Amino acid sequence: LFVAFLLRLSVAIYSYNNEVWKNFSDDRAREVYASTIVKEGLVFKFENIQRPESLLAPGVPLMLALEKIIFGDSWFAVFLVNAVIGTISCLLIYNICKHFFNKEIAFFSLLWASFYPSYIRYIGTAGNEPWLVFLFLIVFMLLVRSVESEKKIYRVVLFSLFFTILFHFDERYVSYIVLFSAFLFLGADPIKEKIRKVILFGACTFLFSMPW
Repeated sequence: LFVAFLLRLSVAIYSYNNEVWKNFSDDRAREVYASTIVKEGLVFKFENIQRPESLLAPGVPLMLALEKIIFGDSWFAVFLVNAVIGTISCLLIYNICKHFFNKEIAFFSLLWASFYPSYIRYIGTAGNEPWLVFLFLIVFMLLVRSVESEKKIYRVVLFSLFFTILFHFDERYVSYIVLFSAFLFLGADPIKEKIRKVILFGACTFLFSMPW
């Protein structure tokens, strides 16, 4: 895991020193979006944004705005956060594989995730890729816990919360609500309990989506 972090940290340092973000128009657009949020708040003039399509998924700009508030106007802080969540994603993959299989398979999965190029190449950008991997893994873990747990409603609520955050980082993931609802019918719970979980999932997802 330490090696995974060092590898991602190296990419972050290289990207910062070589100003890699200047090669991506998406990064510049999200940075403008985040700066506008910091200066004007969550309500601002639409024409202040370079690319209107960036408004479709506000998760990354909001996260960038939070990082600006905490760390200041620093691209290295953005890349460092990406390196940290990228490393945590490797740990999540290990835990998921350990839960379903065994420690040996989990170890090889961790090894694969640590060196998988697509999990590394976007560390030095302001893209949503590192966050999507991280959030999807959390959502999947909470989905599994929600299916396995009996009458532990807070797990379904947490699952709904992180699912809402996920599709606000990439709006295409909202389509997974049907698939995830179907998965909630798995497990050994009585059918009434399963239906209650699905209703709770849908209601919480709707409520958590309203502030966005």
